[in-house]
Amino acid sequence: MNTPHKLIITDNEVMARQIAEAFGEVKMQKALPLYQTETTSVLWTGGEMIELTLKDTFQCDGLGLSKDADTIVRSYYDAIPRRVRNIITTIDQFRISYLENAETFADEINFMCQPTDEGERIIQALKLFFRFKVPTRTIICEWFTPTTIKNAVENGINHTSKLIEFFSDEAMRRIFGSDMARLEPLKVDTEEISFMAFNLFDGIKRLDFMRARTNVSQNRAYNLGVLDINTLYAEMSVRYDMTMWSLWDSLVYLYGRGLI
Repeated sequence: MNTPHKLIITDNEVMARQIAEAFGEVKMQKALPLYQTETTSVLWTGGEMIELTLKDTFQCDGLGLSKDADTIVRSYYDAIPRRVRNIITTIDQFRISYLENAETFADEINFMCQPTDEGERIIQALKLFFRFKVPTRTIICEWFTPTTIKNAVENGINHTSKLIEFFSDEAMRRIFGSDMARLEPLKVDTEEISFMAFNLFDGIKRLDFMRARTNVSQNRAYNLGVLDINTLYAEMSVRYDMTMWSLWDSLVYLYGRGLI
């Protein structure tokens, strides 16, 4: 019976070498970003090899900041290979070709990127782009030593399963909120206004002020009838401590975004 083989993907070259060394004698493939041992292959992505970008059009339902990571990515994002001077580099072409055939040599794929929003973005982009046919999981190590690395990959880390799920969801919600904020066509007085506006958007839906829904690519995503500002302000001030000034700024923001 063949020994199960694990593919480990990381975003850092030094980390890739450390991970591989934890599993024994390391062979490197012709100076390419791949380290191999008898039981593992470790590929480093060189950062954001696959870029996660918002779709040109998507159904704007106002719930993005409350969904789980996988749903957010499937609903709102495309994944595309990065380009340098408008071409995919030779090394990235190797990485893509290698990962496209992962199921032919790997029984499981482990992600060991940095435990940050940027690391989560890299992981989610890879999952969306390649749609791996073998099981995947994310590993977060508190201590990066050969013993802890090997133990985490071979046996898992019992106390982190819920933490990983929570971190991935929360990180992707932050990423989505930040990406949506970058689409802002208007200048407003505070950087936080876009996030407050999304809260307001949820409030408008919850209070049933919505009259019609279309794609975000059209002129208006939601057409509001007679809007009861006092009721809306009362609801939002209690739920999100929103001031009247912030309410008006958020309405202007949503209008400028084409959401109302």
